[in-house]
Amino acid sequence: MVKTDLPPRPPSGERKATSSPSPPVQALLDYWRKKRGSRAVPARADIDPVEFSQHLPYVFLGDIIDEGVDLRCRLVGGTAGEYLGGEKPGCRASELGCRPFSEILVDGCQDMTAKNAPILILLQFSFLIEPAVQVELLLMPLSSNGELADIVFGMIEVDPDSWTFRPTLEQLYARASSVEKTIVEL
Repeated sequence: MVKTDLPPRPPSGERKATSSPSPPVQALLDYWRKKRGSRAVPARADIDPVEFSQHLPYVFLGDIIDEGVDLRCRLVGGTAGEYLGGEKPGCRASELGCRPFSEILVDGCQDMTAKNAPILILLQFSFLIEPAVQVELLLMPLSSNGELADIVFGMIEVDPDSWTFRPTLEQLYARASSVEKTIVEL
């Protein structure tokens, strides 16, 4: 078994709606900060999936393309892919089946690259009958040239613990009576 510095994922039901990162998101953000060191952003080569293996199902990696207008997924963890509706590596953010989330992802990546800094997007889905669901979208810049962000290292964390199935983002948008978006500068 590989030993990492990251804490384990919390058991179901331990997360509450908040404007600060959940423990898994905070752990990955701390990992990114450690790899960044004194530089503006870490290089892609600095990121070693073995060091955050317990979070891999929730992680994605993508190239920022078309002058920041889109994102092409390189790697999509299994759970992240399920939330995105079964999307696989090679897909573009603009082609995701869930148009509202696609726009949030692309806009978030543009914001991240403009600031050359990580951002956290919180989506609070409210429903008439079901309990609310919070989605955390962490976007962290990486660089292939050591200076400018041209790769996104991200995580999707969904708190659907009170649901009897794992909803896709498209299902959440379709069933929600309202969606509140909050951007947290990190």
